[in-house]
Amino acid sequence: MAVITFGDEIELIWKGKWTPVTILFVLNRYYLLALVLFNSYVLYNNGVTDEYNDDFGTDRLLPLLCRCTRYYQWEGWTELAVCMLSQGILQIRTYALYLLNKKVLAILLAMYSAALFSSAYILVQCLKLIKVTATPIPGGTFCVPTSRVQGFYAFWIPLFIFDCFLCALTIYRSFCEFKTSGSIVRRSRNILAVLLRDSVFYLVTIAVVYLISVIFWDREPLSLADAPTGFAPAISGILANRVVLNVRSTFKETSSVSLVELQETTAAPGINSTASSNV
Repeated sequence: MAVITFGDEIELIWKGKWTPVTILFVLNRYYLLALVLFNSYVLYNNGVTDEYNDDFGTDRLLPLLCRCTRYYQWEGWTELAVCMLSQGILQIRTYALYLLNKKVLAILLAMYSAALFSSAYILVQCLKLIKVTATPIPGGTFCVPTSRVQGFYAFWIPLFIFDCFLCALTIYRSFCEFKTSGSIVRRSRNILAVLLRDSVFYLVTIAVVYLISVIFWDREPLSLADAPTGFAPAISGILANRVVLNVRSTFKETSSVSLVELQETTAAPGINSTASSNV
């Protein structure tokens, strides 16, 4: 995704005006990329151990995180951070949909904070109980829980509830806007259609990822319990960034079309080109 959309990113993000959404986009995109690179470095460099190993070298990248317990803790908090960054992007977009309504903002921030602190509390309690050991696998070692912590699946519930809430607000606002008539809302309808499509697709996709994570944690052998959890922050981050790129691309296209329509309307007989250019 990083390579496929890099051209769009330069045109729509780096060359555009910097806003809070732009900052969240950059943090979300490149923190996620750094996460993938670091995970690859640790897991494919035979770096994870049960305890800190001086032989691993203090000059290596963050050797403390290469202890399985610390690595697991870092992975959990990273997953929460990426999910909250993605939801922050969608939250700002929802706020904009409601024309910067302060009451809507207060509700969004309250729900966002509730989801954050609920998931963080569940994560803290579960990380206190979980035991992780470095298990040999073909080509290296991998951190595997030694016991199943009951209720760990609840970590994803507050995040999913907030995603559902954002999607519901987007659907409601979209249907209200589609009921209006007149050419003045034509461009906003196009953007709303993109937001509606992407929000529903995001919700369905992330719901499937969360469901798979819960099933694996609750049903599969411990060696596979953590296998799909890395997809949650990855999918969440990628789809949230796609929402930003799709909306900005649509806005740019509709702005160009609106400008052409305006020029064609004003270029009537009896109106010279100078007057048209000044409209």
